[in-house]
Amino acid sequence: MSNLQTLLAAINDGAEQSLAARLRAESSAAEQAHNISDEAMHAMRNAGLFRMWRPKVYGGLELDAETGVRVFEELSRHDASAGWNAHISNVVDIYGAWFPESVGKRVFAGPDNVYSGALNPPFLATPDERDGVRGYTLQGRAPFASGVSHARWVLALAVAPSEAQGEGPPPVFFTLLPKDQLEVDQGSWETLGMGATGSFAVTAGDLFVPGDQFVPLAPRQFIAPHYDSQPLYRLSIWPLVSALGAPALGVARAAIDDLVALASFKVPFYTPRPLRERDVVQSRIGRAEAQLGSARAYFYQAIREASAAVAEPGSSLSQAHKHQIQLATCNAIESACEVVQTVFELAGSSGFRRGKDPRSDMQLRFEKYLRDVNTMTQHAFGSKSRYESIGQIMLGLESDWPFFAF
Repeated sequence: MSNLQTLLAAINDGAEQSLAARLRAESSAAEQAHNISDEAMHAMRNAGLFRMWRPKVYGGLELDAETGVRVFEELSRHDASAGWNAHISNVVDIYGAWFPESVGKRVFAGPDNVYSGALNPPFLATPDERDGVRGYTLQGRAPFASGVSHARWVLALAVAPSEAQGEGPPPVFFTLLPKDQLEVDQGSWETLGMGATGSFAVTAGDLFVPGDQFVPLAPRQFIAPHYDSQPLYRLSIWPLVSALGAPALGVARAAIDDLVALASFKVPFYTPRPLRERDVVQSRIGRAEAQLGSARAYFYQAIREASAAVAEPGSSLSQAHKHQIQLATCNAIESACEVVQTVFELAGSSGFRRGKDPRSDMQLRFEKYLRDVNTMTQHAFGSKSRYESIGQIMLGLESDWPFFAF
């Protein structure tokens, strides 16, 4: 079996005892608790789903970009929050390439580590020295730390106003913070969708962090040998961008599959024909399938082409490939959202109901799919605003999106 087949089997094998079945069964409760259950997290960790993009030297699987993204998509077919948190944690592993080896051994070594990220706004960093160790003391609060309840470390940003040079802006850093020294606001994640991600706000008050856990928020200047062993790490931040599209595609796939199941028995009120025999349903579900398939094909093509372009050690990703990943990701999210909207409309009153359909044992999830995928569209790295960022470049203008430099 390939690595992908092994991981997909770890999600789906076991029928009602599988991880997939657990995620579906716990979906509503997890949303109410604003967190994936400890049991589901344990199963995901044991399956290796949080170390796919970790270097082997640190106990990871060191898999390629496409394999990881396909796993995020499959997890999200069963529960979007599970796929989202898995992708966040794996992406932080890639940021290890920015930090010195001393930090790698301290933060990234170990097969069971789970990570979170809280990248906006930056924490306030004040230069400090404690017990002969130079570093910074951090203060501040950052929202949207997805999966932080189960994380050991949090990737964050920090700004040091006292180190500004002349009239220039103060330096901004990537930094890695120990979760157990942060205050997690468990009441700060009340949202339309993606409720089980547990994307709580975290607060630092007088938190000293060693200086080697800070690196400039800038394109990577070096890469350790164990991070140059796979094209994945030479993709810089772009696995983060592409991974954002996977949960949306997984949700759209689940929505179509559920509509097919619903159409097999539902007879809409005031009509003699079953849902599956209605022309409008047949036409629109066919179009939705085509829309999802074409978006997915473009999405994975962009990932494969980018990975092939950095196959050789020492190579780096071209601007053209970065732009392609950005467009394919935005298109995947937008297309998935449109597909789910179509499914929601075709499902009729089943679209906005929760619980089991009274005519069958089918669990109705259409409204959750709609809420989750619309929430995903608001992420800055995958929003429709990025079309404008690419369009500016196409028209010979300077892009408003600084991350194309990475």
